[in-house]
Parts: sequence; C-alpha cells; structure tokens
Amino acid sequence: MMNKRLVNTVPESKKYIAANVAFQWLGLLANIAVMTAIATFLQTLYLGQVTQTQVLAAAAVVLAGVGFGLAAPWQLPPWAAAAVGR
Repeated sequence: MMNKRLVNTVPESKKYIAANVAFQWLGLLANIAVMTAIATFLQTLYLGQVTQTQVLAAAAVVLAGVGFGLAAPWQLPPWAAAAVGR
C-alpha cells in the first residue's frame, strides 16, 4: 500500500510511481509467459512430442523474459544499478 500523505507531499513523484507499477505488471506478465513456455516445453518433452519449432519458441520466450528482467533497473540492487549507469 502507498502512503497517500507521503505521495501528496511530492506530487511530481506520481508519474514515477505509476511507471513503476506499470513495469511491475509487465514483469509479472513476462514471468507468467516464461513459466508457461517452460511448463509446456517440459510437458511435450516428457510426452516425447517435442518439435524443433517448440524448442525455438520456448527459447525465444525465455530469452525475451530474461532480457526484460535484465533491462529492468528497478530490480537491480543499488550497487549493480550504479555499476551499469542506471
């Protein structure tokens, strides 16, 4: 929960808070997509029905999700954010 009184003391921060919330939702959706791709891939692998297309699709989703996670400065610890200039 957010402290409305604290937010109202610095009204310029509202856009940054909204952006942070939006990116957290995007991160959640990316995590759901990655977990779904991994679970589907493991299921087809277990059933012995895996195709090259499924391998490439799963790899693309996982790499995109990992790339999104690496590009998310709010998830980096302060020392790492400073090291990469964020």
